[in-house]
Amino acid sequence: MKYEKQLKQEIYRYNNVENIHDLPRAFHYISNKYLTQIVANITGFYNFKDFFASEIKKYATQTESTLRIASIGSGNCNEELDLCQRVELGSKVVFDCYEINPTLLKMGKEKAYSLGIEMNFFQQDFNKIAFYKQYDGFFANHSLHHVVELEKLFQAIQGSGKPGYFFLVNDMIGRNGHMSWPNAQSFLESFWSSLPKRLKWNAFFNKFDGKIPNFDCSQEGFEGIRAQDILRLLNEYFKFEYFVPFFSVINRIIDRTYGHNFKVDEYDPCNDIPLLEYLWYMDEHFLSAKYLPPTQIIAKVVDPRLEGVNLKSRFYERIEEACYSNYVGLPDVSDINTGKEGKEKSADLTVRIETPVSSENAVSNFQMGNELSRKGKLEEAIAYYRNAIVQNSNFSWIHHNLAEALVKQGQLDEAIACYRRALELNPNSAWSYYNLGEVLTKQGNIEEATTCYRISRELNPHFSDFDQPLQ
Repeated sequence: MKYEKQLKQEIYRYNNVENIHDLPRAFHYISNKYLTQIVANITGFYNFKDFFASEIKKYATQTESTLRIASIGSGNCNEELDLCQRVELGSKVVFDCYEINPTLLKMGKEKAYSLGIEMNFFQQDFNKIAFYKQYDGFFANHSLHHVVELEKLFQAIQGSGKPGYFFLVNDMIGRNGHMSWPNAQSFLESFWSSLPKRLKWNAFFNKFDGKIPNFDCSQEGFEGIRAQDILRLLNEYFKFEYFVPFFSVINRIIDRTYGHNFKVDEYDPCNDIPLLEYLWYMDEHFLSAKYLPPTQIIAKVVDPRLEGVNLKSRFYERIEEACYSNYVGLPDVSDINTGKEGKEKSADLTVRIETPVSSENAVSNFQMGNELSRKGKLEEAIAYYRNAIVQNSNFSWIHHNLAEALVKQGQLDEAIACYRRALELNPNSAWSYYNLGEVLTKQGNIEEATTCYRISRELNPHFSDFDQPLQ
């Protein structure tokens, strides 16, 4: 009875959702600035959809017949229709869309008809799926984390895949129910305690969250029901060719629940970009240092019978290294935050944290510095910025904001040094280049200032203020 109840809840939840995958601007800020480069480094494409389309097109040109792809949990088929338009091969590529929700299938059918794109539609519960054909490829976009019977689904794919089949995946692989792992939750609670109230508005429940919750979303419906098993089972049943892992903690902040609270307009002096930059730095730090496992992936897996398949990824030489089971017993991130030296055993491995990162104090001092700077209390603000740098010298916006305060105090030489350090850490900051140009102009260094203005204009061509010094 529990399964049937969850199934009804799952169907009901998405009945009236037109844009299933819409995300806040804060998410797109991080995605456009950082994720695109990560995807490009591994796949050769800045947009993972272009990567998927390229792979589909490659297979399509290698077969004389129609390339048939089964989409698992297609929803309203927006992603499948988008891929067809990117591939631009007409009926050479045909998606069969498998989806349990009849309302979403109807939407997909109507859109496909209006666009003149050939597709087939099958209403099926993918926990009990039976594919109607043999397929050249398979596609799953944020659907696997809704599947209870992952093993049966993957077995069905193996049984229905033509020799050499491919499987394109974009999905969530974090803790079941989209909960945070204990180490991640420790960091998030410390970070949350330093945020202003306006950033704590919960868009789902229309209330302020005094503490960041760690809710199990799988209690109703199938949201994240077996998310943490996806990576391990993909590796068991298939062979990885491309593996793009990302996000350890930042997704909890920039998702639909809280992401809309963050201001990301670069020209807004009260924006929240420094907080997002700090979170991104910590997120990557936790992944690269293997303190936390990834929570999301973009991947291509293939028929396990294929030979000569080389893994293209980052951070991990083997997929097993990214699976959550390897992180059981690692030091709690709260020990890293508070400067305590962590030492725990996982199997025969002893992990020691030699360089603690005091993230809570750094972000608190940074935010206090910002508040004092806005009030004109520059000497106090500078002191807080300096303390923040002692605790975390690798966050570009602390150096940037310290430089701004120093300029107002007339300390131009040190301000220039701070802007240069900010640009070493974040060479894509148009504002740091622009502000450095302003200070260099005050010192009469017009040649270098002009170079800084030009770079700022190239980095952000849409902000008219950057044009003025070059006119």
